[in-house]
Amino acid sequence: MKSLGTLIRLRKHNLDEARRELTALQQAVDAVNQAREDLDRELADESATARDDIEASYRYGNYLVTVRERHRLLDQQEHELQQKIALAEAAVREAFRDLKQFEIADAQRLEKERAEAGRQEQAALDEVALSAFRSQENG
Repeated sequence: MKSLGTLIRLRKHNLDEARRELTALQQAVDAVNQAREDLDRELADESATARDDIEASYRYGNYLVTVRERHRLLDQQEHELQQKIALAEAAVREAFRDLKQFEIADAQRLEKERAEAGRQEQAALDEVALSAFRSQENG
């Protein structure tokens, strides 16, 4: 039986791709969280400005509505990314399981080949020993 090396390499490639996708999604979540933190800092700055400046306080209400909408959109985006992450994690687990199945099958095949080679070597040694014994008996 041929080596399963090609299939194992393919499965490793699939696993690497799934891991890369998962990492990209996790980085996207980090970016959303950073955007949320930046928005919160901006809101704190604008709130302080609105307290100190009468004209700014008039615009603050509209600004607050905009910030709340941006927060809602960031929350929605994070929720969608979390769903994609769950799917990507499942894909990584499946790719890993597939890889392990082929690696185990290849290891079992190699072990059978070693065992068969050992049996053949032992049979050859037994034949040599038997021939030597017969030679001594006849000789």
